[in-house]
Amino acid sequence: MAVHCDSRTGSYPSCSRGGDDPQLFFKTSGAHTREDTETALESRLGALPAPPATGFVGRSRDLLALERLLRRKSYGVIRGQGGAGKTALAVELARWLVRSHRIQRAAFVSVGIYDHPDAVLDALGSQLVGKEYSVAKFDDPEQAILPIERELAKQPTLLVLDNLESILPPPHLWARRPWILDEETDRELKVILELCKRLIGKGSTRLVFTSCEELPAPFAGAVNHRRLRHLERADAVKLAERALDQATDAGSDTVEARRAAIEELVDAVQRHARTLALLVPNIQLRSVEATRKSLVDLMAKMEHRFPGNHERSVFASVELSLHQLSPQNQKRVRVLGLFHKGADLNVLVHMMEWEKKDVGALAKELIWTGLATAGPYGHLSLHPALCPYLRGGLDTIERADLTARWLRTMQGHIAFLVQQQHNKDRASSDPDSAGAAEPVRPAGTGTKCRGCNGDHRADHRAL
Repeated sequence: MAVHCDSRTGSYPSCSRGGDDPQLFFKTSGAHTREDTETALESRLGALPAPPATGFVGRSRDLLALERLLRRKSYGVIRGQGGAGKTALAVELARWLVRSHRIQRAAFVSVGIYDHPDAVLDALGSQLVGKEYSVAKFDDPEQAILPIERELAKQPTLLVLDNLESILPPPHLWARRPWILDEETDRELKVILELCKRLIGKGSTRLVFTSCEELPAPFAGAVNHRRLRHLERADAVKLAERALDQATDAGSDTVEARRAAIEELVDAVQRHARTLALLVPNIQLRSVEATRKSLVDLMAKMEHRFPGNHERSVFASVELSLHQLSPQNQKRVRVLGLFHKGADLNVLVHMMEWEKKDVGALAKELIWTGLATAGPYGHLSLHPALCPYLRGGLDTIERADLTARWLRTMQGHIAFLVQQQHNKDRASSDPDSAGAAEPVRPAGTGTKCRGCNGDHRADHRAL
């Protein structure tokens, strides 16, 4: 098997049958030169996440297809099931294009974290313009966009916007959303999409989205979408073996001896990338075969509870991971069935009237099991299957009680924000009354919120 890369086109390496390639280089660069090269490369990669510890495995056809798409089109959309590897693919594509000089620089924004137009601008500006960039320094959004546009016009740039589904309400929620949330969410979504449309009009800028769901206009073009399927079987096995090597420091002989069991496990989870990653802690505690047998049983239960659900392997691995939580947190985690892909720790404190240390312990265990990722300001990004799975286990009474608690917490939060805006308006319109007004406290100083009856700090945010 020979691996070829066409340096004239910059296409992604593809595999073909044949003998060994001729040796092209007889000298290697010194350590200092390689270090300088890597430093220069990293400076052009913006805030791209680091490569996975296992290395990037598989997806060569998807990489090649996306690279060719971006030659012809200004944007591409990577779609697929939660945990299929969309983010990893987008990041690998960006690294390859920058390394091969098809693109000169890249910038990465997770809309799951930066879900407001100004936050998206801040994230892009800090990577493209400089660390000192801030939307707050400009009088209006139009002025804030201009420095970013100037940078984009200078050299070919790839922008990666990850987790677009975070600002796209799922279809089953459209009919239930309060109209006031419809209006505000739709406005912010339109502003972000219009910003993206504007930015790809500058120079040779290209844009890659990742999303579980279809995007609305102006990014609804079917030819621009690349749908991810499950990993190839050989790639899934390789991913599982590498993950086990990283987790257990097992020698190659040990991994080889378990290959048959790993292959059966890979088949059982339908070659789902994140599911394989989630199973590693279970395999460490048990064996590959024991995990597979438990998984098969759990899949049967999930099929009964969620008939016809194509994500049953994800639900099954989530249940296995939930079993790794402490008994107390197995009870506490049920509240997340009311949420959608993310949760604010401080909201949980006030909503459930829990101690902060208990919420912190829950978060720590969720992160350890791979069911959550820590974000800024006390925000947790949750495994896409966790909330739907937990939601299916809530009875009518429990769901009604949790909903009432959430509404009370949000009403208190809204009252807090309205009061802060009122104080700010009074201070700006009547300087003499500024001293009598409640000061607008910076994040982290805390204040009392009438609805939540608690101490709200930097992470006092809406869900």
